[in-house]
Amino acid sequence: MSESGRGFGAELRWRRLLADISLAELARRIHYTKGHLSKVENGIRQPTPELARLADVALEADGRLVALLAPGRPDRPDEGTARTGLTVDTAEIAAGLTFPTRRPTGPAESEDITAEFTALLDRLRRVGRRSGPATVLPLLDGHLRALTGLIKAVDLPERDGLVWIAGRFAEYTGWMAQEAGDDAAALAWTRRAVALAQASDDREMAAHALVREALIALYRGDPARTVELARNASALAEGMPRVRASALARQAQGHALAGDEHAYRELMAQAGDAYAEAAEIGPSPLGSAVLSRPEKLAAGWSLYDLGRPGEGAEALRAGLATIPPGERRTHARYGIRRALQLAVAGDVQEACASSEELVADIRAVDSATIRHDLRRLIATFGRHRGRRRVRPVLAELRLVLHAQLG
Repeated sequence: MSESGRGFGAELRWRRLLADISLAELARRIHYTKGHLSKVENGIRQPTPELARLADVALEADGRLVALLAPGRPDRPDEGTARTGLTVDTAEIAAGLTFPTRRPTGPAESEDITAEFTALLDRLRRVGRRSGPATVLPLLDGHLRALTGLIKAVDLPERDGLVWIAGRFAEYTGWMAQEAGDDAAALAWTRRAVALAQASDDREMAAHALVREALIALYRGDPARTVELARNASALAEGMPRVRASALARQAQGHALAGDEHAYRELMAQAGDAYAEAAEIGPSPLGSAVLSRPEKLAAGWSLYDLGRPGEGAEALRAGLATIPPGERRTHARYGIRRALQLAVAGDVQEACASSEELVADIRAVDSATIRHDLRRLIATFGRHRGRRRVRPVLAELRLVLHAQLG
């Protein structure tokens, strides 16, 4: 048992007694057993971040229990200064990929080639939304190799458009690498996307790639880095409502992960306003191509991080209704998160029903980020494995996970 675990147990007991709540009543409120909580209070069992969030809300601890298990909170929106001076290593643009290719005959042909690669990327995105990273990553690799060869074969200014579309390919490759479970490759490709975007003066892509890197930090459980990257993206995205909205929503998610509900609500409200402004302008080629108001789903997940799984499940229910039919990866991702929140909130029957509806989509899309949430759902169902309704669902989810892991 770590020192933080022992300190958490003592603080949990003190706050529970201060609130005049019995151990049995706290167990009922947060859907853990009395025996489990007793072991946590006595320093025998290590608390989880989920337990800390739920207990923090139940005991109105204002984030103090969460803070005992996490590093310090990130600065709030009016604290600190955004840093946008990113160093561009132009050697990265054509690093490591050398093979002969025919030189385009002039600017017009370079523009035609850029347009063709733009159409290719759009098609690959559609395929990726309905299948998984294993389908598109080999294709992305081949197209990036071709683009790199073309960039090295032409002179300025003919290469500008090619560098621009290479940045967009690199960003999507980073996203798919994260979905494949390769965080190192995801980070490398996302940072290359920033370098390529800056080399082609594509501020929108540079800001969006920072939002993507902030998502990687969020999945790693690093709220301070999440907020730092998203704040930099927001500063870079002035005059670009859609990307700025995504950056504000990511900042809000970082603060939620740190347990700072005040900063979360302030930033998520700003993100909602920015998404509304972006909707009036029209769709963007960056970010989600299927979600009209992504902040609703982001908010639903952040409420889980804030120890409010019941509210989060309801928000995700409303958000799931906005996902178009056939978008299997998006539906599986947010559907499994809703099922997890229902289970954590104690609505095990509905969590089981939701999980059964998701099995086909989870099987169809091999996604490391979805598997991450699936493991958490399986662990939560494991606490209720004595219930007859849970046992077959738990068994099926374990089979799905085992099949995907090979």
